[in-house]
Amino acid sequence: MNTTLVELAFTDAAGCRRTVQAVSNDGQDWHLHASLDGRAFDHHCRNWQHVERTVQWLSIHEGKVASATVTATPVRGLVAGLLAAVSIVVAAASSAQPLRMESDGILQFTRAAEEYTFMHRRLERRLPVLEVSADTATIRRAIDAMAAAIRAERSDARQGDLFNPAAETTIRVRVANALRSHGLTPLDVRVAERAQGADAGAAVLRVNGTFPWALGTAMFSCVLEALPPIPPELQYRLVGRDLVLIDVHASLIVDVLPLALGESDPPSWPAATVTGGA
Repeated sequence: MNTTLVELAFTDAAGCRRTVQAVSNDGQDWHLHASLDGRAFDHHCRNWQHVERTVQWLSIHEGKVASATVTATPVRGLVAGLLAAVSIVVAAASSAQPLRMESDGILQFTRAAEEYTFMHRRLERRLPVLEVSADTATIRRAIDAMAAAIRAERSDARQGDLFNPAAETTIRVRVANALRSHGLTPLDVRVAERAQGADAGAAVLRVNGTFPWALGTAMFSCVLEALPPIPPELQYRLVGRDLVLIDVHASLIVDVLPLALGESDPPSWPAATVTGGA
Protein backbone atom coordinates (compact mmCIF):
# COMPACT_ATOMS: atom_id res chain seq x y z
CA MET A 1 0.00 0.00 0.00
CA ASN A 2 1.44 3.37 -1.03
CA THR A 3 1.39 6.24 1.43
CA THR A 4 1.20 9.81 0.13
CA LEU A 5 2.29 12.63 2.44
CA VAL A 6 1.82 16.31 1.63
CA GLU A 7 2.67 19.18 3.98
CA LEU A 8 0.32 22.16 3.75
CA ALA A 9 1.20 25.60 5.09
CA PHE A 10 -0.96 28.64 5.83
CA THR A 11 -0.45 31.99 7.53
CA ASP A 12 -2.95 33.29 10.08
CA ALA A 13 -3.92 36.91 10.73
CA ALA A 14 -1.19 37.27 13.37
CA GLY A 15 1.42 36.30 10.79
CA CYS A 16 2.10 32.90 12.34
CA ARG A 17 3.16 30.22 9.89
CA ARG A 18 1.40 26.92 10.54
CA THR A 19 1.79 23.49 8.97
CA VAL A 20 -0.68 20.63 8.54
CA GLN A 21 0.24 17.15 7.31
CA ALA A 22 -2.14 15.42 4.90
CA VAL A 23 -1.69 11.63 4.65
CA SER A 24 -3.42 9.21 2.27
CA ASN A 25 -2.93 5.45 2.38
CA ASP A 26 -5.45 4.34 -0.24
CA GLY A 27 -5.65 7.27 -2.64
CA GLN A 28 -9.26 7.93 -1.66
CA ASP A 29 -9.30 9.46 1.83
CA TRP A 30 -6.98 11.95 3.51
CA HIS A 31 -6.18 12.37 7.20
CA LEU A 32 -4.96 15.72 8.49
CA HIS A 33 -2.63 16.01 11.49
CA ALA A 34 -1.27 19.14 13.15
CA SER A 35 -0.26 20.68 16.45
CA LEU A 36 -1.79 24.13 16.80
CA ASP A 37 -0.56 26.06 19.83
CA GLY A 38 -0.10 22.81 21.71
CA ARG A 39 -3.50 21.46 20.65
CA ALA A 40 -3.63 18.26 18.61
CA PHE A 41 -5.70 18.49 15.45
CA ASP A 42 -6.79 15.36 13.56
CA HIS A 43 -9.41 15.34 10.83
CA HIS A 44 -10.62 12.97 8.10
CA CYS A 45 -11.20 14.39 4.59
CA ARG A 46 -13.03 12.59 1.79
CA ASN A 47 -11.13 14.24 -1.10
CA TRP A 48 -8.48 16.84 -1.90
CA GLN A 49 -10.85 19.80 -2.09
CA HIS A 50 -12.12 18.81 1.36
CA VAL A 51 -8.49 19.02 2.53
CA GLU A 52 -8.20 22.55 1.15
CA ARG A 53 -11.49 23.62 2.68
CA THR A 54 -10.44 22.26 6.05
CA VAL A 55 -7.15 24.16 5.98
CA GLN A 56 -9.10 27.25 4.95
CA TRP A 57 -11.43 26.69 7.94
CA LEU A 58 -8.42 26.36 10.22
CA SER A 59 -6.99 29.64 8.98
CA ILE A 60 -10.28 31.39 9.72
CA HIS A 61 -10.64 29.93 13.20
CA GLU A 62 -6.99 30.35 14.14
CA GLY A 63 -7.32 34.04 13.26
CA LYS A 64 -9.09 36.31 10.80
CA VAL A 65 -8.15 35.41 7.22
CA ALA A 66 -5.07 37.31 6.15
CA SER A 67 -3.43 35.05 3.59
CA ALA A 68 -5.51 31.91 3.71
CA THR A 69 -4.00 29.90 0.90
CA VAL A 70 -2.47 26.45 0.77
CA THR A 71 0.89 25.44 -0.66
CA ALA A 72 2.78 22.17 -0.79
CA THR A 73 6.00 23.10 0.98
CA PRO A 74 8.42 20.24 0.20
CA VAL A 75 8.46 20.81 -3.59
CA ARG A 76 8.55 23.81 -5.91
CA GLY A 77 7.77 24.89 -9.45
CA LEU A 78 6.88 22.35 -12.11
CA VAL A 79 7.43 19.37 -9.80
CA ALA A 80 5.08 20.92 -7.23
CA GLY A 81 2.44 21.37 -9.89
CA LEU A 82 2.77 17.79 -11.11
CA LEU A 83 2.60 16.29 -7.62
CA ALA A 84 -0.32 18.54 -6.70
CA ALA A 85 -2.16 17.39 -9.81
CA VAL A 86 -1.53 13.72 -9.03
CA SER A 87 -2.56 14.16 -5.39
CA ILE A 88 -5.85 15.56 -6.60
CA VAL A 89 -6.21 12.73 -9.11
CA VAL A 90 -5.97 9.98 -6.51
CA ALA A 91 -7.97 11.84 -3.87
CA ALA A 92 -10.82 13.16 -5.99
CA ALA A 93 -14.28 11.81 -5.27
CA SER A 94 -17.77 13.14 -5.76
CA SER A 95 -19.15 14.96 -2.72
CA ALA A 96 -22.79 15.56 -1.94
CA GLN A 97 -23.84 19.19 -2.08
CA PRO A 98 -27.16 20.77 -1.15
CA LEU A 99 -29.67 21.00 -3.99
CA ARG A 100 -30.73 24.44 -5.13
CA MET A 101 -32.71 25.92 -7.98
CA GLU A 102 -30.30 26.73 -10.77
CA SER A 103 -30.61 29.24 -13.60
CA ASP A 104 -30.65 28.08 -17.21
CA GLY A 105 -27.08 29.37 -17.63
CA ILE A 106 -25.79 27.29 -14.70
CA LEU A 107 -27.68 24.21 -15.89
CA GLN A 108 -26.13 24.64 -19.32
CA PHE A 109 -22.68 24.97 -17.72
CA THR A 110 -23.28 21.81 -15.65
CA ARG A 111 -24.32 19.83 -18.72
CA ALA A 112 -21.25 21.05 -20.61
CA ALA A 113 -18.99 20.06 -17.69
CA GLU A 114 -20.56 16.58 -17.62
CA GLU A 115 -20.14 16.18 -21.39
CA TYR A 116 -16.50 17.21 -21.07
CA THR A 117 -16.01 14.66 -18.29
CA PHE A 118 -17.54 11.83 -20.38
CA MET A 119 -15.03 12.70 -23.12
CA HIS A 120 -12.20 12.86 -20.56
CA ARG A 121 -13.02 9.42 -19.16
CA ARG A 122 -13.33 7.88 -22.62
CA LEU A 123 -9.87 9.13 -23.54
CA GLU A 124 -8.36 8.22 -20.18
CA ARG A 125 -9.39 4.58 -20.53
CA ARG A 126 -7.04 4.33 -23.52
CA LEU A 127 -4.02 5.59 -21.58
CA PRO A 128 -1.85 4.09 -18.80
CA VAL A 129 -3.17 4.69 -15.29
CA LEU A 130 -1.67 7.78 -13.64
CA GLU A 131 -0.30 6.80 -10.23
CA VAL A 132 1.39 8.70 -7.42
CA SER A 133 5.13 8.04 -7.36
CA ALA A 134 8.42 9.81 -6.74
CA ASP A 135 9.26 9.51 -10.45
CA THR A 136 8.26 12.95 -11.70
CA ALA A 137 9.36 12.15 -15.27
CA THR A 138 6.83 9.30 -15.42
CA ILE A 139 4.16 11.53 -13.94
CA ARG A 140 4.94 14.24 -16.47
CA ARG A 141 4.72 11.83 -19.40
CA ALA A 142 1.33 10.56 -18.24
CA ILE A 143 -0.03 14.08 -17.75
CA ASP A 144 1.33 15.22 -21.12
CA ALA A 145 -0.22 12.18 -22.85
CA MET A 146 -3.62 12.97 -21.35
CA ALA A 147 -3.32 16.64 -22.30
CA ALA A 148 -2.34 15.76 -25.89
CA ALA A 149 -5.34 13.45 -26.24
CA ILE A 150 -7.73 16.14 -24.98
CA ARG A 151 -6.21 18.82 -27.20
CA ALA A 152 -6.63 16.56 -30.22
CA GLU A 153 -10.26 15.89 -29.29
CA ARG A 154 -11.00 19.58 -28.56
CA SER A 155 -8.82 21.22 -31.18
CA ASP A 156 -11.49 23.85 -31.77
CA ALA A 157 -12.11 24.59 -28.07
CA ARG A 158 -12.74 28.26 -27.32
CA GLN A 159 -13.17 30.41 -24.23
CA GLY A 160 -16.82 30.36 -23.22
CA ASP A 161 -17.52 26.78 -24.34
CA LEU A 162 -18.44 25.91 -20.74
CA PHE A 163 -18.70 29.33 -19.08
CA ASN A 164 -21.61 30.51 -21.23
CA PRO A 165 -22.61 34.23 -20.96
CA ALA A 166 -25.57 33.57 -18.64
CA ALA A 167 -23.45 31.39 -16.34
CA GLU A 168 -20.70 34.03 -16.29
CA THR A 169 -23.09 36.66 -14.95
CA THR A 170 -24.52 34.36 -12.29
CA ILE A 171 -21.09 33.18 -11.13
CA ARG A 172 -19.73 36.73 -10.82
CA VAL A 173 -22.70 37.68 -8.65
CA ARG A 174 -22.31 34.57 -6.50
CA VAL A 175 -18.58 35.14 -5.98
CA ALA A 176 -19.16 38.77 -5.00
CA ASN A 177 -21.95 37.82 -2.58
CA ALA A 178 -19.91 34.97 -1.06
CA LEU A 179 -16.95 37.24 -0.33
CA ARG A 180 -19.15 40.04 1.00
CA SER A 181 -21.05 37.69 3.33
CA HIS A 182 -17.72 36.64 4.91
CA GLY A 183 -16.41 40.17 5.28
CA LEU A 184 -13.94 39.75 2.42
CA THR A 185 -13.23 41.72 -0.75
CA PRO A 186 -11.63 40.85 -4.10
CA LEU A 187 -8.56 42.68 -2.85
CA ASP A 188 -8.30 40.24 0.08
CA VAL A 189 -8.17 37.39 -2.41
CA ARG A 190 -5.45 39.06 -4.47
CA VAL A 191 -3.42 39.95 -1.38
CA ALA A 192 -3.64 36.32 -0.19
CA GLU A 193 -2.43 35.19 -3.61
CA ARG A 194 0.49 37.58 -3.47
CA ALA A 195 1.36 36.56 0.11
CA GLN A 196 2.20 33.09 -1.21
CA GLY A 197 4.68 34.51 -3.71
CA ALA A 198 2.30 34.37 -6.69
CA ASP A 199 1.67 37.30 -9.00
CA ALA A 200 -0.83 36.63 -11.75
CA GLY A 201 -0.33 40.02 -13.42
CA ALA A 202 1.46 38.63 -16.47
CA ALA A 203 -0.10 35.17 -16.61
CA VAL A 204 -1.50 34.17 -20.00
CA LEU A 205 -4.47 31.84 -19.46
CA ARG A 206 -5.46 30.11 -22.68
CA VAL A 207 -8.02 27.35 -23.27
CA ASN A 208 -6.15 24.08 -23.96
CA GLY A 209 -3.03 25.63 -22.42
CA THR A 210 -1.10 24.12 -19.52
CA PHE A 211 -2.26 25.43 -16.17
CA PRO A 212 0.53 27.29 -14.31
CA TRP A 213 0.45 25.50 -10.94
CA ALA A 214 2.83 28.09 -9.49
CA LEU A 215 -0.25 30.34 -9.46
CA GLY A 216 -2.61 27.61 -8.27
CA THR A 217 -3.23 28.94 -4.78
CA ALA A 218 -6.08 27.36 -2.84
CA MET A 219 -9.59 28.64 -3.27
CA PHE A 220 -11.37 30.44 -0.44
CA SER A 221 -13.94 27.97 0.89
CA CYS A 222 -16.78 30.51 0.70
CA VAL A 223 -16.08 30.98 -3.03
CA LEU A 224 -15.94 27.23 -3.68
CA GLU A 225 -19.28 26.75 -1.97
CA ALA A 226 -20.85 29.44 -4.17
CA LEU A 227 -19.74 27.79 -7.43
CA PRO A 228 -21.67 25.10 -9.32
CA PRO A 229 -20.66 21.52 -8.41
CA ILE A 230 -18.35 19.89 -10.95
CA PRO A 231 -17.07 16.33 -11.54
CA PRO A 232 -13.91 15.34 -9.61
CA GLU A 233 -11.74 15.47 -12.75
CA LEU A 234 -12.27 19.24 -12.80
CA GLN A 235 -11.34 21.98 -10.35
CA TYR A 236 -11.76 25.71 -10.03
CA ARG A 237 -8.87 28.11 -9.41
CA LEU A 238 -8.77 31.88 -9.12
CA VAL A 239 -5.76 33.39 -10.89
CA GLY A 240 -5.71 37.15 -10.50
CA ARG A 241 -9.26 38.30 -11.19
CA ASP A 242 -10.10 35.33 -13.44
CA LEU A 243 -11.73 32.00 -12.62
CA VAL A 244 -10.07 29.03 -14.33
CA LEU A 245 -11.63 25.61 -14.87
CA ILE A 246 -8.87 22.97 -14.85
CA ASP A 247 -8.66 19.34 -15.87
CA VAL A 248 -6.43 18.20 -13.01
CA HIS A 249 -5.47 14.86 -14.61
CA ALA A 250 -4.08 16.68 -17.64
CA SER A 251 -3.01 19.92 -15.91
CA LEU A 252 -5.02 21.58 -18.69
CA ILE A 253 -7.06 24.78 -18.85
CA VAL A 254 -10.59 23.81 -19.90
CA ASP A 255 -12.16 27.29 -19.78
CA VAL A 256 -11.60 30.75 -18.32
CA LEU A 257 -14.13 33.18 -16.87
CA PRO A 258 -12.52 36.64 -17.06
CA LEU A 259 -13.06 39.17 -14.26
CA ALA A 260 -14.76 36.69 -11.93
CA LEU A 261 -13.66 39.01 -9.11
CA GLY A 262 -14.98 42.10 -10.87
CA GLU A 263 -13.32 45.04 -12.58
CA SER A 264 -11.34 46.44 -9.65
CA ASP A 265 -7.69 45.55 -9.17
CA PRO A 266 -5.22 45.96 -6.27
CA PRO A 267 -2.09 48.12 -6.56
CA SER A 268 0.29 46.92 -9.27
CA TRP A 269 3.05 44.47 -8.42
CA PRO A 270 6.14 43.39 -10.38
CA ALA A 271 5.20 41.29 -13.37
CA ALA A 272 5.43 37.50 -13.18
CA THR A 273 7.05 35.36 -15.84
CA VAL A 274 4.67 32.39 -15.54
CA THR A 275 2.35 31.72 -18.46
CA GLY A 276 -0.39 29.22 -19.10
CA GLY A 277 0.63 28.39 -22.65
CA ALA A 278 0.53 24.94 -24.11
